Amino acid sequence: MDVREIMTSPLQALGPEDTLNCAAKTMRDHAVGCLAIVDDAGKLAGILTDRDIALSAYEHGEALWQLRIVDSMSRQVWTCRAEDGVDQAARIMREHRVRRLPVLDAAGKPIGMISLDDLAHASRQPILDPTPGLTTDEIGDVYDATSGRSKHERSDPA
Repeated sequence: MDVREIMTSPLQALGPEDTLNCAAKTMRDHAVGCLAIVDDAGKLAGILTDRDIALSAYEHGEALWQLRIVDSMSRQVWTCRAEDGVDQAARIMREHRVRRLPVLDAAGKPIGMISLDDLAHASRQPILDPTPGLTTDEIGDVYDATSGRSKHERSDPA
């Protein structure tokens, strides 16, 4: 099963100079917890989550309309391609402990978003459903990794 079959599309995106107030309104209006942040050329510049907005509001103590996305977004973004298999998207989420991945087209522009929820909805019971997709155990592994309860713990240098 390809990522394109289960990704959320169209993608909700804003620019880095937009305000956190605009981002919060977009998230509310579209019932999403994450936005792709794109530059003027339409290339992925970062990602902004509802948690990023809440932490920035707390940290700066200012109204959201006074805060720009560029100061709160994450610039390091893990992505996948529309033609990737869902197992590859799950592996990226698990390895990097993220719950959402922007989906890029062949030109590298974001066209959708795949979330842990999308993976869960596409999961299968191997005995009951032999079609391609992730098993509930595989989904559980990704969930555990992204919530800090992974049996695939990172090595602790301490």
